[in-house]
Amino acid sequence: MRYAILGTGLIGTSIGLALRQRLPKATVVGYDRVAAHARLALRRKALTSVASSMENTVADAQVTVIAVPRRQVVPLLARVLRAAPVGALVLDVAGLKSAIVAAGHRGQRTTRTAVFVGGHPMAGTERSGPGFARGDLFVGRTFALCVPIQSRRSAAARHAEVFVRMLGALPVQLSARDHDRVVAATSALPQVVASAVAAAVVDLAGKHTMLAGPGLDGVIRLAASPPALWAEDLIANKRNVLRALGVLQRTLHGFRQAIAAGERMRLHRLLRAGASAQRRLSRRRQVFVSRTE
Repeated sequence: MRYAILGTGLIGTSIGLALRQRLPKATVVGYDRVAAHARLALRRKALTSVASSMENTVADAQVTVIAVPRRQVVPLLARVLRAAPVGALVLDVAGLKSAIVAAGHRGQRTTRTAVFVGGHPMAGTERSGPGFARGDLFVGRTFALCVPIQSRRSAAARHAEVFVRMLGALPVQLSARDHDRVVAATSALPQVVASAVAAAVVDLAGKHTMLAGPGLDGVIRLAASPPALWAEDLIANKRNVLRALGVLQRTLHGFRQAIAAGERMRLHRLLRAGASAQRRLSRRRQVFVSRTE
């Protein structure tokens, strides 16, 4: 079995490591415009070889993973679909899906060879690059697969699910539109909050920031994420992100009003609501994992 990985950053290299750990005899060919990234992925044994071009990487690959930065995916897709063998699976891993999935479907209608599925692993770290890649990065994590409702029982959807499970991840099928709406809450909102809280604490605590405990570390960890990447994604998904921020602002306003007025019971209700929501989120994930494994 031959796999192709276009882009050997954190996600692409982690996919290569996962494949080689689970399928030691598989051929995993990589390509990256940043040659140093591809060489590091090869040294880390995420790849069996590095190709000289995108076309050479994709040729004869039964599965091609496009793991380049989001803005590069659409321009690359048509070329990949033309170069990939008939019946091959082409999967991207970008964090927003609507524009990419639409481009993929247009490309499929033109080439009628490979099949495209938009993907997004809900895994990662605040670090980037092949040096931070891990073969277990996807284990137990959900992996969105954006497949039209009428195609969710198709061979392409089944092929994508098998591949995702091979990485140790848990596939979730949904539309590209629903994906972008949900990740505004589950990914973008935590990122904005982490960045805002980190900046506020530095401003307010001054030279006494050493009084921060592990709770603060947990809240602000995401603030170390690459700013350029997040600035692009927040603007690209701005309608959904602004809606999510509006919901958060209403909740924060409730806290502010209750504190200003000294309304203990209202504060209790707000805090209990947060605790209850945290339990529901945890329970829903546990139920999903138990049903999916």
